[in-house]
Amino acid sequence: MFLNGVTIVLCGEEQDFEGATIAWATKIEKDHALVSLPSEAPITMAILSKKVFSISVLAHNQSNIARQYGGSKQAKSLLRNIHDLDFDLWGVPVVKNCHTHLLCETVQDILVNEQIILIAKITDLGFSQNAPPLVYDHTAYFDP
Repeated sequence: MFLNGVTIVLCGEEQDFEGATIAWATKIEKDHALVSLPSEAPITMAILSKKVFSISVLAHNQSNIARQYGGSKQAKSLLRNIHDLDFDLWGVPVVKNCHTHLLCETVQDILVNEQIILIAKITDLGFSQNAPPLVYDHTAYFDP
């Protein structure tokens, strides 16, 4: 298994947005990202429609936010706290105070079994110098 930062993908506007904690996203080349999403998930449908989305790599103290957008392995869904998000930065929601955030535009989507692989151009990014990442390993979150 690989160690990854815990990542949330968000798309939409403040009154109508989708989000999901995902298992895999990576930067490729200087200004592109690769993201894997379930093909039938609401977040995937939103991104395929709108073409613009954000990627937020969570900080070590944001595991509660990861659980708000968690996947099918959660026992029950948690209410999403809209106050954890910033809608003013790019007009697309991003997680406040996260380790890294990227604004992306979809370049290509590829169906692989039950996943959509997105290739996206990174159009803007930001970092938090004081926020080490939250780490994902074997379906668990833990501080580095």
